[in-house]
Amino acid sequence: APSQLATPKQRPPPPPQHRLHRERGSKTMADESGTNPPSQENAASAPSTGPIAATPTAEEETRRSPLAGLPAQDRADALFRPRPPSDPSYGAGVEILAPMVRASTAPLRSLALSYGADLTYTEEIIDRSITSCDRVVNDELGTVDYVKNVSSFSRKVKDRMRKRGEVPVVLRIVPEAERGRLIYQMGTGESNLALPAALHVQADVDGVDINMGCPKKFSVSGGMGSALLSDPKRACDIIKTLRRNLEVPVSAKIRLLKDD
Repeated sequence: APSQLATPKQRPPPPPQHRLHRERGSKTMADESGTNPPSQENAASAPSTGPIAATPTAEEETRRSPLAGLPAQDRADALFRPRPPSDPSYGAGVEILAPMVRASTAPLRSLALSYGADLTYTEEIIDRSITSCDRVVNDELGTVDYVKNVSSFSRKVKDRMRKRGEVPVVLRIVPEAERGRLIYQMGTGESNLALPAALHVQADVDGVDINMGCPKKFSVSGGMGSALLSDPKRACDIIKTLRRNLEVPVSAKIRLLKDD
């Protein structure tokens, strides 16, 4: 979490999506369908009924990140390097909300930004989970939603979702608040799975971060997370493949492993 988030004198009003966005503590529909992502953003009262758009429309392009068009290294410098002496906040460092599974969803990210965070990460979302989503423009909330295609779900799951009014939103982005300040963290173990996922979302985020630090069984058993640190060749292949093909910066979350 941000180390020194600014505390305003008066608590700011919650971001607009707070009135509609709701998390469910029960097992998500995507879990039951076999895709098994760590979590997803279920917005039961805010269905994503807008147009499906694989890429941003011309109107959306006019509201793209202020970093769009810069070379990847320049974008990375703008995101992560300390502020230059010419900046009024010089010396304050960069305040970052770290990725947290089942926590780093749109409401928390927007709230952190409203309290002074410079940059936020999505929770870890598995490559195949994002690749199989439709990109939906949610006009009701003013968000861009990546919604799981339910065609592969069982009838039982579909019926349950219909009764509860659930929409399987895997990733919700609030462009107005997050433009220029959002990193997508990906769980992946292979470059051929990582690239399609990154290409699918790069127009809506400002960077892609590969999770190479998670020691949990779910990640390690799939060759993801900290398992990549024990396989430098595969880890390098993922980073190089993304770096060659993306317009946004690529980073990696790592940690110290136990000594053998």
